[in-house]
Amino acid sequence: MQLHSKWGVALNHRRVEQCVEILCRKGCRSVWGDIDALERGRPLPEVVGLSRSEVRAVIEELKSVMSVYDGSCIPG
Repeated sequence: MQLHSKWGVALNHRRVEQCVEILCRKGCRSVWGDIDALERGRPLPEVVGLSRSEVRAVIEELKSVMSVYDGSCIPG
């Protein structure tokens, strides 16, 4: 399904959601490391084939998911 992101770019939300689910299965500490890597532009196997906009959406979704932990899983 193609929808527009807040950046006005078409995204495949199904692919973004699948990527987020796969990354989250790796565990809390790994997700923080993956967020850091993605923000630094490092490629992760889980995001291969996603557009830059979709990777940004993955980062935002991961941050949203991790916000519920509110310090119970500290980055690093």
